[in-house]
Amino acid sequence: MAEDADRAATLQRELIGYAAELFLYERYQTDPFGESDGYGMGWRFLSGDSSGTEQRAGRSIATLHLPVEGTLWAPARQLTIDQVDIDRLGDLPPSLDVESFLLFLGCGPEPPEGGIPLTLIEGGQDAIVDARAIPPTIVPAETRPSAPTMPQLSDASFDDDRPSDAWLVSIADAWDVWLSDLIEQEITERRDEEDSSRASTNLIPPLAKRPWFPVQSDSESTEDPTGHAEPPRYLSDAPAGVAPRDVVVLPTRSYGRKRVLWSVDQGSEYKEILTTLGALDGISEGTLEKQDAAPARRLADRLQNLDLTSVEVDSSARDALIGLYERVLQAIVSNDSAESRTDPLPLLTYNPAETSTGLHERPLEWRQLSDEPAYIITNSDDRDQMRRIFHSVPLVTAVLPSQSVNDSSPLQSRLLTVNRHVRFDETDGDTDDRATEKQEAIERLLPRLLALSEAVRRLDIDDDIIDRWHNGRFQQVEDAWVEYTLSADRRELDSKERYRGEDSYAFFVDTDAPTIVFDGALGEPSHDLTPFGEALADLLFEDQRQVGILFERALTEYDHDGVDRLDRFVDRKDAGPLVSQYAQLLYPLDEAAKRNLFDATRDVLGEFDLTLDPSIESPTQLSSLGPSDIGMGECSDDVRDVEINQRFKELDLTEEQDRFRPRFSCSHEHRLRWQRWFDDQQPRLVSYLVNLVSSNGVEDADEETVKQSLEKFIDSAVHRLTFDQSRAVVRWLSNADYTASIPASKIPDPEVLSDEIRRFSPRYKPISKIEDASDAGWTRDGPEGLDSHPNDNGTFDRQEMARKHKAQKIVGDEAEVALLDCVRDETLSALEHADSPESFEAAREALLSPFPEGATRSSVRGAWNEWRATDDDSALTRGLHISRVWDGAGFDLVGLAHDDGEFRPVRYEAKALSGGPVSNVHLSANQISVYRRVCLQPDPEEAWRYRGDWRLVGVLPDESAINLNGHLDELPALLDELDVEGFTHDGIVLRINRRSDDRSSTFKE
Repeated sequence: MAEDADRAATLQRELIGYAAELFLYERYQTDPFGESDGYGMGWRFLSGDSSGTEQRAGRSIATLHLPVEGTLWAPARQLTIDQVDIDRLGDLPPSLDVESFLLFLGCGPEPPEGGIPLTLIEGGQDAIVDARAIPPTIVPAETRPSAPTMPQLSDASFDDDRPSDAWLVSIADAWDVWLSDLIEQEITERRDEEDSSRASTNLIPPLAKRPWFPVQSDSESTEDPTGHAEPPRYLSDAPAGVAPRDVVVLPTRSYGRKRVLWSVDQGSEYKEILTTLGALDGISEGTLEKQDAAPARRLADRLQNLDLTSVEVDSSARDALIGLYERVLQAIVSNDSAESRTDPLPLLTYNPAETSTGLHERPLEWRQLSDEPAYIITNSDDRDQMRRIFHSVPLVTAVLPSQSVNDSSPLQSRLLTVNRHVRFDETDGDTDDRATEKQEAIERLLPRLLALSEAVRRLDIDDDIIDRWHNGRFQQVEDAWVEYTLSADRRELDSKERYRGEDSYAFFVDTDAPTIVFDGALGEPSHDLTPFGEALADLLFEDQRQVGILFERALTEYDHDGVDRLDRFVDRKDAGPLVSQYAQLLYPLDEAAKRNLFDATRDVLGEFDLTLDPSIESPTQLSSLGPSDIGMGECSDDVRDVEINQRFKELDLTEEQDRFRPRFSCSHEHRLRWQRWFDDQQPRLVSYLVNLVSSNGVEDADEETVKQSLEKFIDSAVHRLTFDQSRAVVRWLSNADYTASIPASKIPDPEVLSDEIRRFSPRYKPISKIEDASDAGWTRDGPEGLDSHPNDNGTFDRQEMARKHKAQKIVGDEAEVALLDCVRDETLSALEHADSPESFEAAREALLSPFPEGATRSSVRGAWNEWRATDDDSALTRGLHISRVWDGAGFDLVGLAHDDGEFRPVRYEAKALSGGPVSNVHLSANQISVYRRVCLQPDPEEAWRYRGDWRLVGVLPDESAINLNGHLDELPALLDELDVEGFTHDGIVLRINRRSDDRSSTFKE
């Protein structure tokens, strides 16, 4: 080029014009470059439509300098279209598409909004040249240019002040247009060529390894999903970007794994980009085992780079790390290749401990298989022994199948085995009688234990197990202990004794005569049977440690409170019906002995005017008779269970019959009934009683003294065959020394005690008006409120749930009573339109129409008739309260409305609201069904029964109520979608909120 800047610029423009003519030139039997789709961004590297000669020419053309800002010139390949000064390109053919022409020359496309410029330069960052005032002299093209790369991915480019997601904006915009084609070609070339340096491009390493993919910030995590990477949750300070190869694609609900992994959700729009650039597409077994477990090894490297100190502070992150490592190690050992034998295998271990310490409390440490001691246990029982006995041995956290470890050359020598041998010293004295006593004590309980084994552990109890019991023996010894030996790779590493010189242990010894040995302390008649649980399981079964735990639990129940408590445990496990068959299997009783035993039982019961229920047919049922197993006569009212059992003890039975000696108990069942009732009435019951006794002469009465006196009375009352909670309270008021000063006239009848308590301490005041929920400021949670509730903790406690349901029922009952007056008033208002016998009859039929013939319809009809006969509104009110008669109607109250000249029924489902800013309303499947049939989808064949209205009413403690039907509009469609996908439900929870500027802050209870 000329040394004069103007002359050089003129010549350069002519050169650009020549390139434009080349771009439009009609080639022989080939479309011009400008009319082909194969000459866009990066065409000079793609082995597609263009030939090798064309590609070499394209790489030369890409060095053509183009005018840029001011009077400068720069190579086309390091410019994007928006950086070219198009006005200084010179005279170009009118038909030229300038943008396509510039892409042909090697320019990058104009960056999208919020993005950064992307260009392809042979030689990468080092090949970038500064813009110059005079275009350079033309020189011959290189015969072998260096591989191109994206200069913006050099180290220096990460020091700029661009937004963290600028890279993603540009790469995502370019992906489907041109970038993915180059990446796929490079992947193929790298896979097929031994020398990766011969690939056409060098895009994957920088794109995969540089931290350009944006990381989700704390503020983004609470807003709409961005698709950005979620940092490991144990990190307190995450960087702005992460390398794609460090990311794992995980399901949305992989909460634990997200504690320790950089992740994006399966549904991320950037999944294809990330996985193409090296992100792991999940951590399934199939994914991790690909390419000789290469993904598993990559994941292992990432896990090794975690900050263990920070991870261990977060128990969920620690558990996630251990679980992930186990999966990774399993994938690696399952692909035992030459590479796996030469590459160092990382071992995540529990640190040794000086004393027996739970594994979850021990620090974690990475060790290398090649030069550091660390061992693997594949048996959970052995693992527990390692924790308790050989705690100084470093133990690998992963639990792998023994076959996998044996098949893995690197790990075979690290597989530990713990052997257990029972040792004992025989006693010099005669202890046969004590051994027989223990064997007989357990034998009496054995049918229950076998029933538990089948019901809980799903074991088949066959004749071999019965034979093992009959062939087994019990032996008292001087001392018994266990010797544990630890070995690996056929070498004994250590041995230790446990329990030697300690009391109260029993062990099974599998010799020619299977034996349970126990020390002298257990030989005492009063000693518990619990220590025999594991030994008994070993005698009857093989390798069933869980049965031993079950037996210990059952025998503990027996040791605490005898057969009654054990039977309750058996019933809770649904094993009760199985006890009889095992008793008959263990101790056959002939028909004559069985008949005599039943006759004797009936005779004793007859002395107390009691009868044995016909359903009691097995001798095993006689030892655990309860209130439902007997029938009572007129003289049974004051009978107590202890009196009956005394007579049963006096029966003269044979040894075979004695195993089935009858026993009766009612105290436990009555105690449960009392406790349920007492909990339901709390705290109003005690408040009512304190007020009653203190106002009638009982000095210093308070909740504690009232409860103590009442509980002492109940402890005795539950032994009466006839027990009623309300009657028991009234008897306490009438007969206890504590309450002797209360006049009989002040003591309520048992039938009205609950009403008296409710009147004394109502929670919800009567409602006079029902407002629309939206008018009262109530709204329903949207989708953002469905992920988690502040009180959700991911656990389920059956007892807690039962207590919650009890409390909800009490409050729900009160809400119904509070709403009842409003429903009655609206019904009476509607009935003002009844001015003739015919109209009253129409109103009656409308009120009865929701109910089929049965108890509920009869109750409503009776209340109506009484109201018509007496004009007593309270009679009608009782009839409108449906749930007191039928709890499965799908609504609690019924009333009447009058419009368009006719009466129609209105069903009310009352829900108690707390009065706070947030309330949860539970709707059962039945309630939803009635709502749909009445309000949305009436069945033509049942139109009469489901005519009228159904209203969901929230009752608040401040004398107000709200109609929530407006919040149910979307519900049917949502449930239908579930149904189409094959899901069903047993109810839903409607979560509603009151605006903070509303009056909810003034509610008080």
